[in-house]
Amino acid sequence: MKKLFVLLLMLCAAACCALEITPSGDMGFDIKAAAYTASVSPETGNLSSLKFGGEEFLENTVEGIYSAYFFVDGQLKAASAVREGSRIISETPGVGRTVYTFDEDAVTVEATGADGVDVPFYLLFHHDILGAFRGSGERYKYASTISPGEYDWAKNAAAMRTEGDARFWGPWNFGLQVAELRCQPDGKTMRLRFSAGKVNPEDLKK
Repeated sequence: MKKLFVLLLMLCAAACCALEITPSGDMGFDIKAAAYTASVSPETGNLSSLKFGGEEFLENTVEGIYSAYFFVDGQLKAASAVREGSRIISETPGVGRTVYTFDEDAVTVEATGADGVDVPFYLLFHHDILGAFRGSGERYKYASTISPGEYDWAKNAAAMRTEGDARFWGPWNFGLQVAELRCQPDGKTMRLRFSAGKVNPEDLKK
C-alpha cells in the first residue's frame, strides 16, 4: 500500500510539472510544456514565440514587427495580459480580446473583437518555414493564400500543426506568411489551435 501511495504521488508530481507558466516582466510569460515551449511578450502582451521540436515557428527576428497582434491602422499592443490558470488573457480596449490556452500538447488562440468591431488578429509565421502540407502530401509554398483547414507546417526536421478558423495569406511585410483570425462585429470568437505536426520526409523533396 505504501509503495502504491508513493507511486501515485510521483505520477501526480509528473503531471503537475508537465506545464509550467512563469511570469516575465509586466505582461510577459514563459511557458514550458511536454510538446512545446512558448512566450508571451512583456512588451506587447501577445504570443511572441512558439517552438515545436526545438524549432521556432513564429516570426520574431524582424525588428519592429510583432509576432501576433490586432491590426487597426498598424500593429497594436495589448493594454494588459493576465493569467487565469492555464490561460493568458490579453486585452486591447475598444478593439478586442485574445485568450491563449496552454495545454500540455497544444496552444489554442481565441480572438474576439469588441462589440460592433470588424478587426483582424494576425500571427506571423517564421520565414524559414518550408511550407504547409495537407492530407496525402498536398503542398503549399510559404507565403501562400490558403483556406481554413488542418495543415502541417514544416521547418527542418520539425513540424507544427494548425487547425481552426484562420485563413492564411502572404506575402506580407518582409515576405512573411500570415495566419488571420477575422473577428466580426457579431462578437463571434475565432480560434486557431497549434500542436506538434508530422510531415513525410518524402513530401519535402517534392
